[in-house]
Formats: sequence, structure tokens, C-alpha cells
Amino acid sequence: MSGLDPYHALGLRRNPFYAPSSLQIPPERWLDWGYSQAPAPGERLFVQILGVKGAGKTSHLLHWQAQTGGAYFYQPPWDWRAFPPTASPESPLIVYWDEANRIPLPTLLWSLGRAYRDFLTVVVGAHWNLAPWARMTGFSVQTRRLGMLTAERLEVWATRQLQAELIFPDLPAPDLALTPEILAEIAAQSQGSWRQAASFLHRWTARLAQKAPK
Repeated sequence: MSGLDPYHALGLRRNPFYAPSSLQIPPERWLDWGYSQAPAPGERLFVQILGVKGAGKTSHLLHWQAQTGGAYFYQPPWDWRAFPPTASPESPLIVYWDEANRIPLPTLLWSLGRAYRDFLTVVVGAHWNLAPWARMTGFSVQTRRLGMLTAERLEVWATRQLQAELIFPDLPAPDLALTPEILAEIAAQSQGSWRQAASFLHRWTARLAQKAPK
């Protein structure tokens, strides 16, 4: 272990709550909140994952896409020139559209019509309900609302992140002194965003590492 790295003094390779370069969660960090199994392709099915910013919509889309293949499309803000894909060479019967509520309505309806014609399953991440438009084009609809970020869930998630970064996995994870009251406060301040909660926990762990004996 390096005496220069404050996280090594805690038995950690690095801060477990670092901001990842990708929102695709590695298997060792994934937690099953009830929506881990991808929908079946080719069902003329519209599945929408609803939640606030940072609730985990993109992570779920990417977790499902890893199981099924299929094209992934992200709708950027204020860019209305792109059309969501309605086929994919890897798996032409399922597609994933992220931030689908930003897709202009004429484009959304046109793309849904094409997807229905070709017997696709369409999976979207969105901030509000798009079911009426999917039903209008013939789809059956399933809605997955991501659950609240609670102190109990936050504790389970934080423990998993710590375990994933242990230098010696057989040793216990460090005690971050995150009491139920502190976890409840972080959960409340995060307003449903795991990303925001990770930012709070990153700063908490950094302060603890700086105080650790070298």
C-alpha cells in the first residue's frame, strides 16, 4: 500500500463514489431494485422507465441493452434533427431511446409508427409519461417507475460501492460513520438523484481519508 494515497490508508483503491466515465454499471456494482431483467424483443411493446434526473434511467437502459443488444439512442436537448433508430444490425427487434420526452412529437409518432410496423420492442427513458402516444400507434405499454432514494437503499448501495474498491476484499469495509440520520439527510438533499447522493458521499469519504492515519 502506498503511504502517499489517503484512500490506501482506509484499505481502498480509490474513492468508491467517483464519477464514472460511463453510466453503464459494472456487474459488481449493480443492485437489483426490481427491474434488472430486460424486456423481450419483437413484442410490439413500449416500455418506459420514468424517474427524475439522476434516478438511474440511463443505467437501466444500458443494463438491459447489454442483455439484448439493439441500438441505443440519446436525444440531446435542442437538437431536433436526429431520428431515433427503428432497427439495429445487432438485434433488429428492440431499440432503446434515452431522454425520449425530448423527441419532438411528430418525430416520436413517426418513429413509433415505424417501430410498430416492424414488430419492435421500444424501451425509453423519460421524465414524464409517454404512454398515450405509444398506445395511439398500437403498442402495449409497460411503465417502470424507479423507486424513491431512501436512507435504507442508500446504505445498501454505499456498502456495495465500498466493497468494490477494497484493496483486500476479505477484510471488512471501512466504517464511514454514516449514521441513519446522516444517510436520511443525504437521501433528502439528493431529491431522488443517485448522482447527487454519490457527490455527497464522495466528499464525505474524501474528508475521512484526509483524516486517516498515514
